[in-house]
Amino acid sequence: MVYLVNTMQVSKHPDMYVQNPALLMSQPKRAIAEYVKKHGILVPDIYDSWKDAVKSGKQLLVRSEHPQDYSGASDLIRADLSKYSFLKGEADMKKKIRKDSWKPKEYCKYYGLNLDDFWANVSFSFWEKINGVSIKIVADSAIDSRYHIFSKKDISNESYTIFGDGETLAPKSIIPKDKILDLVKLYEDVRNLPNFSPLHCPIIEAKLAKNGKLYFLQYHRARDFEAPNFCIDKPPKPGTVFAAYVRGATPKDGYECNATLHRCAKNTLELPKDEIAAFNQYTGKVLSEIMSRLRKVHIFMSDDAIFFPGLFKGMDDHEGISRLFKPQVSLYVPRIPFKDIYGGSFDNFDFHEPERKNFFVPLKIIADGRIAYVEIVGKPFIEEIK
Repeated sequence: MVYLVNTMQVSKHPDMYVQNPALLMSQPKRAIAEYVKKHGILVPDIYDSWKDAVKSGKQLLVRSEHPQDYSGASDLIRADLSKYSFLKGEADMKKKIRKDSWKPKEYCKYYGLNLDDFWANVSFSFWEKINGVSIKIVADSAIDSRYHIFSKKDISNESYTIFGDGETLAPKSIIPKDKILDLVKLYEDVRNLPNFSPLHCPIIEAKLAKNGKLYFLQYHRARDFEAPNFCIDKPPKPGTVFAAYVRGATPKDGYECNATLHRCAKNTLELPKDEIAAFNQYTGKVLSEIMSRLRKVHIFMSDDAIFFPGLFKGMDDHEGISRLFKPQVSLYVPRIPFKDIYGGSFDNFDFHEPERKNFFVPLKIIADGRIAYVEIVGKPFIEEIK
């Protein structure tokens, strides 16, 4: 299966929904699903109204819709049918969900938007609920024919698998290999449809039903494919940290920057300017979600120095997926080299106490899509917020 495409051809086939958001009709999830369905891809039934959905007699899934959902922030609103199914209609449902949702308020403050205008554009789509294995699949943004697959049947039965060149390259999946091949085919069939750019590596959600059928659920934009133009062939300098996991590539010279270790979010609702890299110790879920698409590098830390499936346990939610696949590069590094910065125990540091302070550590980061190194190049420092 060939991933790399001619960039001249891609330039003639940009993403039509980015060029013309009106095509999404203010309901990106539903509009994309109906477009995909017209091209012969299996999609759950979608109903025109809550009333029609209830009449169907099937198990239902209520999904929030907003024009920014296609290429913006994830998980701003959650429409949980188990909490709202007793409501009389869509207007009642929207009123209740708005009362229970705090993220849109922060999102609007960061972007200077009117909260009432934001909610005026919120709607809901009503889907047949498909039971089975929930899946998120993303093509690697630096390595040809490599795919990242998150699968979850229940809280004790989940897996993260890297699949490339027809073989499983990392932990065994709860999905059989023949279904992984079907899943990759579904992914490629969707991303190569005329309205999408084949250069893009979207986050696609799917469901493997109990009868073995694969259903498409959602297309959410992540990053374009960027093949690295170099290969790391030298051992790291003494004191340089080897990444246990890397997805994506930096330029050949890497990035030298003040990486954010902690950023105050509670009292400062302003987007950081020119943030290149950040660690996962990042307060504020909305800020982290927004910045995951804007920053170059996101750094996770683990007590282990090697890659193993437990690193990603619970990472199949929207927040975890955003941090892994929306930045240009995502890394996992061992915690030990960073334990004693600030002259104290990193593990015991209270990141929620200093609400008026930002913390940075100067780093040099280089990644070629397969290997990555992180070097501490300066003394960590604190920025007081006035």
